[in-house]
Amino acid sequence: MRATQLYVMLTALVSAPLACSSPELGPMRLEVIAELGDGSGPGAIPTWPRVSARHPGGFRIVVPQPGVGAFNPKAFDDGGNFLGELEGPRDGGAGFVQPLFARLGPDSTIWIFDAAARVLVFDATRRYRRTLMLPIAPWDAVVLGDGRVAVTNSAYGLALPWLLLDQDGHEVRRFGAEGEVVPSPRRIVLGQGGTIWTLTMTHRLQIEHWDTSGTLIAQFDPTATWFTPYDHLDSPSDSSPPQATVQDSWIGDDGRLWLVGKAADATWRAGLGTSGTSIVRADQAYDTVIEVRDPTTGVLLESARLDASYPFVVEPGVLMRPTVIEGGWFRAELVAVSLVTDAAGSR
Repeated sequence: MRATQLYVMLTALVSAPLACSSPELGPMRLEVIAELGDGSGPGAIPTWPRVSARHPGGFRIVVPQPGVGAFNPKAFDDGGNFLGELEGPRDGGAGFVQPLFARLGPDSTIWIFDAAARVLVFDATRRYRRTLMLPIAPWDAVVLGDGRVAVTNSAYGLALPWLLLDQDGHEVRRFGAEGEVVPSPRRIVLGQGGTIWTLTMTHRLQIEHWDTSGTLIAQFDPTATWFTPYDHLDSPSDSSPPQATVQDSWIGDDGRLWLVGKAADATWRAGLGTSGTSIVRADQAYDTVIEVRDPTTGVLLESARLDASYPFVVEPGVLMRPTVIEGGWFRAELVAVSLVTDAAGSR
């Protein structure tokens, strides 16, 4: 399976809007905080989007995923107002080829990771500054406080979970065993103290916690009622439900690991298209699973299951899902996730 096909299978999940804006999910609550994307004009989003963390300047970067061509990333403020597009170099350098996602870096810089194995860096005012070539095509990445980059590879079946790159994109160190291959793309998450977490998305649950010197701090292979390990990636059918995947993660202020996954909905057959092998209604095909785990032992502390599909984390405590609006344009719906506490302050 090509990496681009796998990327679409894991992430292109389109839904209809929720009827309830702030449902309670057992010990958790979701509240819609923003909707990004216009119904027409330059602020309209042509393909399903990825959304950055909130920039200190009060905006987020929306990256429409590559379709028949590349689309420039767009900036929206907290109220959903379109602020303009990011443009690559005009002095003969290549602009965006296949922009995938945005990350924030030191001095409020904006880093746009491109499938063409590179990063375009913009300053806090969204002006282009430089391009870094990468040794691999990125699947996921984080930018450390000193400008180094931790990145996972989009190549399917790669043994090594991640690479540490210097401020110019050169390889500093490889992390992970050279032996057994878990044929899964990996999410990469910034932990406390500049440490790094990686999570396999498919096949089995495997969570690793590293420091940047190469020390493996912890590794978990937890079990979960919603995730049954599997050996092969299979398309859903009338007799076979969609396979569970880990979608994303974050580390809370208290150091606990939050994990977001998707698992087959009880009505998963209703989410399939006429061919019976493709998913066209994500909310009917999938549930969203949210877990909170102890960062030292991997033990499950809290969990909830949501009927709607929220496949992305944009920043700690904020999920995103793409929706289709009138005219066939896309919109990004952002929701804040919080643990519900009682009057005494306990959960």
